[in-house]
Amino acid sequence: MDTIEPTGLSGEDTPAAASALVAACEQAWASIQDRHPEVPNAVIILGTGVERGRLVKLGHWWAGRWIADGQPRGEVLLAGEALHLPAEAVFEVLLHEAAHGLNAARHIKDTSRGGRYHNRRFQQTAEALGLTVAKLGPYGWADTTLAAPTALTYRGEIETIASAMRIARTLTRP
Repeated sequence: MDTIEPTGLSGEDTPAAASALVAACEQAWASIQDRHPEVPNAVIILGTGVERGRLVKLGHWWAGRWIADGQPRGEVLLAGEALHLPAEAVFEVLLHEAAHGLNAARHIKDTSRGGRYHNRRFQQTAEALGLTVAKLGPYGWADTTLAAPTALTYRGEIETIASAMRIARTLTRP
């Protein structure tokens, strides 16, 4: 059966929608799982990374926060404030959270101090998924960037996210 697209409702002609961005992120998560089958299923949500008036995170992993088809799923929050960044950085947030999800599935504790300090176990898993990891002040091994070969591997997913990134949460300045 052929797919018919309504006239005037493709690409930039459609209103910017969070659902399109979430769908692009869900597709990217599925691609991560294809390459790393132990990464658990997750519900991708958009929200805020602001706590008490300060931007404190671009994303988070929270194990077992959802039930889907009777099965527990983790939660991946993508902070709306991150949507001002390039699509490659947004994908990096997803891969960072996939490292946390993979460690949770393996019952490996990879953070402390309320999830703020990232230990060497996080570093090892994040690097195995294709991130470059460095120390970030009091947060441990939390400074992640997308390694160049990883960006090439996921080029299509990053482009799909880029085309859906037509919304972002406003950034307020003190």
